[in-house]
Amino acid sequence: MNTNPFPDRAPDDIDLVNEITNLLSAAGHPAPYNWENQLAMANPRTLGPNLQRFIINRYWRVKMGICEQNSTMERFCLIDSGEYKDYLEIFKVNVIPFIIKNNLGM
Repeated sequence: MNTNPFPDRAPDDIDLVNEITNLLSAAGHPAPYNWENQLAMANPRTLGPNLQRFIINRYWRVKMGICEQNSTMERFCLIDSGEYKDYLEIFKVNVIPFIIKNNLGM
């Protein structure tokens, strides 16, 4: 029995790293790929979506947490469970504007 809650990404799994990068690009972020290079893990694209979401949320929580602007609401929008479609929509609407406004992920 495999009890690993974070298996590697299967070919048909969503790639949340790619999805977030695409959202940043579509929103006009000047360097939408830079944040990927700053992740604390090597090659996060090979990881399953649950672990990708964990790493993505940790990265952005730290970045926003050390920002001079209050980011409490935006950090609460980095949900750790639920449908990936909902996660990405919440990220797009609530988190990306803060990232761009504060020049994060450069």
